[in-house]
Amino acid sequence: MERQSGTVWIGLLSFAACSPTVIDASESGGQSSGGGGGVQTTGSGQGGCVDICTANPPSTAECVEGRCLVTLALDPGAFTLAIDATHVYWTTYDGRLMKVPIDGGEMTTLAVGDGGPARVAVDATHAYWTSGNALVKVPIEGGDAITLASAPRTPIDVAVDATNVYWAVRSGPEYGGLITKLPIAGGDSVVLASGEIDPASIIVDATTLYWADLLGFVRSVGIAGGQPVTLVSGQAVPYDIATDGTSIFWTNEQGGTVNKVSIGGGNPITLATGQAIAETIALDDTTVYWTNFEYGLMKMPSAGGRPTEVVAGQDHPYGVAIDASSIYWRNSTGIMKLSPR
Repeated sequence: MERQSGTVWIGLLSFAACSPTVIDASESGGQSSGGGGGVQTTGSGQGGCVDICTANPPSTAECVEGRCLVTLALDPGAFTLAIDATHVYWTTYDGRLMKVPIDGGEMTTLAVGDGGPARVAVDATHAYWTSGNALVKVPIEGGDAITLASAPRTPIDVAVDATNVYWAVRSGPEYGGLITKLPIAGGDSVVLASGEIDPASIIVDATTLYWADLLGFVRSVGIAGGQPVTLVSGQAVPYDIATDGTSIFWTNEQGGTVNKVSIGGGNPITLATGQAIAETIALDDTTVYWTNFEYGLMKMPSAGGRPTEVVAGQDHPYGVAIDASSIYWRNSTGIMKLSPR
C-alpha cells in the first residue's frame, strides 16, 4: 500500500470521561442543547474533556463545549466520505481514495483514479467509488483496484448492500440518467431506471433504492426491478438523501430546506428553512444532521424542532457521516470528528 506523505498522527482518545459543566443558556448567551436548555462548556478548563483531548500529544484534538473535536487527517482536497467500524474513507478532488483510523492514526492512499470528485461506499471487504467513467472497487485492507463497470459519463453516486453495488449516472445529450445495479462479486449490470432527468444521490434499504433528482424529484424503485415511482415532485434542487426505514429525508440545495416524506410517498414535510446551501445529510434514531456549505454543520430532531449548529467554525463542511458515538465530516482543512455527537 502506498503511504500518503504528510501523515497526521492522533493519539488514541477515550471520550467516555468527558464531564462538561452545564450552565444556563440564558446566562451564557450560548446555544441551547435541548433537554433542559443548557449548553456544555469546559468551565475553568480543569479536568474533564480538556484532559482527555490533550492526554496524548502530539494531537490536533481540542475541547469544544465539553466534546472532543479532532482533525483525523489534513487533506484540503477531501471531497466526500464514508465510515465503517474502524476507518473513515474519503475521495478527493484529484482522484485519490484515502482512509484513516476513526480513533486517529496514519492516513493511507488506497487507490488513485482518473480524477474528479466522487462519492464512496464501503462494505466489510471493499470500498466502491467512481473513477472517471467507471465504477471501481478496491480492498479496504489495500490491493489492486478492480473496474466493475463503465458508464456513458461519470457516475455521480454509489451505494452498496450485501449483494449488489448501485450507482447513478446523470443524463447527457444522447441518453437519459441511469440507476443501475451490479453484483458485488461481478457479473452483468441491470438497469433499474432509465431516462431519468438528473439523479444526484442514492440510498438503498432491504427492498428499495431511492434517489434525489436535481430537477425536483425524489423517486424510488424496487431493487428486484419494477416501475420507478415519484415520491415527491416540485422541489428546489434535491441534493442528498437518507432514510430511517420509515421516512425519506433530503436536502434542497437551492431552496435551503431540509425535508422528509413517507417512504411510500405522500405530503412532504419541511423540517428546516433558511439553510442557504443545504447539501449532505445523515440520520440517527432521533436526529437529522446536514451540512450547510455556507453556514456550518447543523442538526435538529427528525420529528421536528429547532435547527442548531453542531459545532462552530467549520469552513465549507461537506460529506457528513455518523456512528454510535461520533459525527464525521470534511471541511477545508481535512477530515474531522466530534465525540460525543
